[in-house]
Amino acid sequence: MLNPQEKRDAVAFERHLYVDLDGTLLRGDSLHEACLKLVACPSSWPAVLRALFSGKAVFKRAVAAQASLLAEALPYRHDFLEWLRAQRISGRRLILATGADRTIASAVANHLGIFDEVLASDGRVNLTGINKLKAIEAHAGGGHFAYAGDGSVDLPIWAAASSVVLVGPGLRYEQTIGSAKVEARFADSVNTVAAVFRSLRPHQWAKNILVFLPAAAAHRLLEPAVLQADVLLFAAFSLCASGVYAANDLLDLESDRGHVSKRRRPLASGAVTIPLGVGIACVLPLLALALAFVGAGWPGLMMIAGYWVATSYYSLHGKRVPLLDVFLLAGFYTFRAYAGALVIPAGLSAWMVAFLLFLFLGLACLKRFSELLALPEEHQGSVLGRGYRRADHYLMAMLGVGAGFAATLVVCLYAAAPSAASLYAQPMAVMGVAPLVLFGLTRLWLQAWRGELHSDPVLHALRDKASYLLIALCILGVMAASWL
Repeated sequence: MLNPQEKRDAVAFERHLYVDLDGTLLRGDSLHEACLKLVACPSSWPAVLRALFSGKAVFKRAVAAQASLLAEALPYRHDFLEWLRAQRISGRRLILATGADRTIASAVANHLGIFDEVLASDGRVNLTGINKLKAIEAHAGGGHFAYAGDGSVDLPIWAAASSVVLVGPGLRYEQTIGSAKVEARFADSVNTVAAVFRSLRPHQWAKNILVFLPAAAAHRLLEPAVLQADVLLFAAFSLCASGVYAANDLLDLESDRGHVSKRRRPLASGAVTIPLGVGIACVLPLLALALAFVGAGWPGLMMIAGYWVATSYYSLHGKRVPLLDVFLLAGFYTFRAYAGALVIPAGLSAWMVAFLLFLFLGLACLKRFSELLALPEEHQGSVLGRGYRRADHYLMAMLGVGAGFAATLVVCLYAAAPSAASLYAQPMAVMGVAPLVLFGLTRLWLQAWRGELHSDPVLHALRDKASYLLIALCILGVMAASWL
């Protein structure tokens, strides 16, 4: 409840407050949100494209008719929304005045329950700029009014308003408007360098260290030409992966906003706008192709192109198919190592391929297991965005533990194989790596079974001191087998 002073402050301004939606009440644009939903509905594209040539109001109506937006899953500016609720309690009339189509605007107004009326585009008039000003003046009966907006398109409305509310980028226009007219300010930066960098998920780049593994196993990593090529491939995989992550986040906006932690991702929260997210998703993979070509020629370019296509398929469809998703994830890890082998004559051995496939199949199952185990026991339906049910965590455990033992067995068999004798002075010493790998994997499974593993197991291992110790012991074991 408001105290008496807050009530007096509220009524000191114009009783009618008109509120913009896109960029003001929302951290983003509802039209962008709706267009993004149409990506997965190719059958709707012809009608929407035809409407594009009939004017913006007609286009907005066509998009709204084809895309069903969930008002509760939009990225609201919560501090501004709370302020509006306080204004409503104080007795002000709130009117949602937006260039969005009425279908979307009405859904938002019904969801929030704080607006008395809605002014919006109706399929004939695009209610922005001067058109919105005329509609507001007509609605206010020529009387005084207040207006909350965020951009240059709102300048004529601010000029006519008795008082204004500046939100987000709208704060930069305060000198133009005059501070005396400003009743409230809500600073909220979007597309900052920090937010964009977070959207790239740089912590995931650690997985691309696998490109160095073939050269290291062949004892050629420190050769300048090999190291330079692998560094370029590492950068290429990192950029491509960041682009794919951006595309994945764009496609999963609604489901991410309903997730306890994923809703804080830059695109889901609105800290990075959809147009910039689309730019990241398109430009970074193209830069990755160029780097891969410089590093490993046409084979490198084809590897990145294949990785881009495969990971895009995973984001669009593959991750929703039970079991296929974990096999694809295992393949992506092995794909990185295979690309790193392009720069050495020996290539990637069958032993390395088998070890990596089983190792990362186990880790992929471990990731799914921890996600399913975290669901409430009464959860019976499919996991949102996936094809699994909670009870499937038993299958994930069996498959994952079995894959981990298979990876360990590959190490043991390799130590006794003739190919190991050509690289190691004491090849049987390599077998000492096997119990370390098995201990590390079973330790992760124990943590997951206890509900202590809350992220990607690869990233969890990179933050775990014991994992670093096990990796160091494995490296020492391989070095000892080479030199003893």
